[in-house]
Amino acid sequence: MNFLVNAVKLYFNRNWTRQDMMSSAPIPQHARTSFQKVFLTLLCATLAAALGSHLFREEEGQFTVIYSLASFLWLHFTSPWGVWRRLLFLIVGAFCIGASAGHITEYFFEINQR
Repeated sequence: MNFLVNAVKLYFNRNWTRQDMMSSAPIPQHARTSFQKVFLTLLCATLAAALGSHLFREEEGQFTVIYSLASFLWLHFTSPWGVWRRLLFLIVGAFCIGASAGHITEYFFEINQR
């Protein structure tokens, strides 16, 4: 928890200049690995939401909303050391969010536009 507090403090205590932003210095390997993991996780969550929207178009209702909320709550209360479990809960929650949002997008695309 202390790491998170220090990270937030460092984020808001910036003394960055324009040169720092335009730097073309190589990214350290540990930062590159972290970025790759974050973007891979976001890609998986986005794909899961799109797949849920596509597959469960007819399965609307409270089930998908309640299941996604339960999944995100379980994700919140899972320890940070259970990385695979947290990733699974994120993917399941994104899938269910996509399934519940699929009806909204279908409704908007089927509106008779004149």
